[in-house]
Amino acid sequence: MRNALNIVFSTMLISFLFVNGVAAFVLLRILPDKIGTPDLEMPKLEGLSLSKAKYLIRLHQLKLEGPVIYQADSKVLSGHVLAQKPPANFKIKTGRTIRLTVSSGEEMITVPNLLGMSPREAEQVLNEAGLRRGQVAAVHSYTFRKANVVMAQSPESGTYKKRQSSVSILLSLGLKSFPFLMPNLEGLQLDRVRVILEENGLKIGQEDYQPDSKFGPGTIINHQPSVDTVVQTGQKVNLQISGTDKFESETSYFVEVVHVVSGISKPREDNDLPEERLPKKYVQIIIDDQRGQKRIVNSNYWPGTVIRKPYKAVGSAMVRVYEDYELVREEILE
Repeated sequence: MRNALNIVFSTMLISFLFVNGVAAFVLLRILPDKIGTPDLEMPKLEGLSLSKAKYLIRLHQLKLEGPVIYQADSKVLSGHVLAQKPPANFKIKTGRTIRLTVSSGEEMITVPNLLGMSPREAEQVLNEAGLRRGQVAAVHSYTFRKANVVMAQSPESGTYKKRQSSVSILLSLGLKSFPFLMPNLEGLQLDRVRVILEENGLKIGQEDYQPDSKFGPGTIINHQPSVDTVVQTGQKVNLQISGTDKFESETSYFVEVVHVVSGISKPREDNDLPEERLPKKYVQIIIDDQRGQKRIVNSNYWPGTVIRKPYKAVGSAMVRVYEDYELVREEILE
């Protein structure tokens, strides 16, 4: 009987201890936020420096979420807390993660490059960037010969300014007009003449292209005003240029087509009767370029004769050589 009572008592004791152990586990493991972690009010961090805000976060056993978000703001000092989450006075538990947004100060804008722009273009670019046009001045310039364009600015491009800051500009009035003697342009190539005229503040007027055997294509034959005439900066100069047209003068070139008539091993520089009594050959040399097809050789030659023919080609050109109506050579001229 006593043994039975002991067994019953032991069973009841074990059951009691098991139930209480489970309850303790639930209280300690499943409900930690309800037990041992008292509520506290979220401190006000907005307006504080970041270092002081971090100190208060550690003091209240909170955690700072990283990285910190920075945002431009003209009202809050740079390096000070602009916003916080959770907000101030919000009930939280210790160990809670806090998110901060910190002011990077007033927004700074990169000053754009305005050089070469008209005043209207410069003002539009500044407005789009969040800046405004400041003072405007104008002077004659040898470097910026085009009038009414920006030749200098302050502050310079690439610097940083606050929004709605002003940028002053200096405009060019172009070259100051003054008299001088017209330089001699005859015999010079058109590309070189363009540079000379620009350096002297002169402009190209009419361009008249005329064939001339003395000058190569694109060469100045004559000009008006003529050499040593008194001219003013900004004045136009009319040019007479060698060539049939502008395209030809810019793309033409001289080549020498050389061909040795086949038949003997020793070339001859003339069309005299060779030692070998071989019959003459009918030679045709035809060139195709951007002007069309032209036959530059059409005659009979002794074998071994060296044929030399200069030719002014325009653009891409192909030469074909025929001997007794048979194509013996074809190549691109360079």
